[in-house]
Amino acid sequence: SEKPQASAPDMAAGCFYDTLAFGDDKTTVISKLKQSKRFHSELDETFFARTGLNGTFHTTKGNEFFGMQSSLYYDWDESKGLKKLSLHGHHTPAEKTETELLPTYMKMVASINKYFGVAKNTASKPEYDGLGEGEITFCHVWPLKTEGSLLMGVGKQEGKHVIIARFTKERH
Repeated sequence: SEKPQASAPDMAAGCFYDTLAFGDDKTTVISKLKQSKRFHSELDETFFARTGLNGTFHTTKGNEFFGMQSSLYYDWDESKGLKKLSLHGHHTPAEKTETELLPTYMKMVASINKYFGVAKNTASKPEYDGLGEGEITFCHVWPLKTEGSLLMGVGKQEGKHVIIARFTKERH
C-alpha cells in the first residue's frame, strides 16, 4: 500500500481542493476536474446525465489524497452549487479493518495534521464497529483556511469499511 504524502495538493486561491470551490455548479466542477492532472474519469461525459457524477472521477496515480486513491462524491446546495466533496477510498473487508484500514487512516491523520494543523475533535481511532450500510462516523475535523471544514472518518459501503475524507462548506 502507498504511504501517505506529507502535503496536500496545491490549492488555487479561494479553493478548498485543487481548483474546486464551494458554490461551483456541476458544469464548472466537471470542467475543472477534466482540466486537472489530479483527477480522471474513464466514463465519457455524455453518460454523466444518465449515471450521475458520483464515483465517476478518481484521483490519479501520484496525486492521491494524502496517499489514498479515491473516488469523488458530491453534494449540492439548493442553488445547485457544490457544498460537499467526499473522497472515498481504501475499501477494506471488515475482518482486515484493524490491520489494514486503521494503520493507513492514522498515517493519513498524521500527514493531514502537518498540512492543516492538529485536528479538532480527535479520537484515538475511528469507531467503525456496528456501522450500518451507508453510515459514516467522522472523528477528525480540520477547519479550512478559506471556509468550511475537512472531516475524516470511516463509512460502510457494500459491506466493506471505507476511509472517507469530506470537504464541507460548514464550519465544524
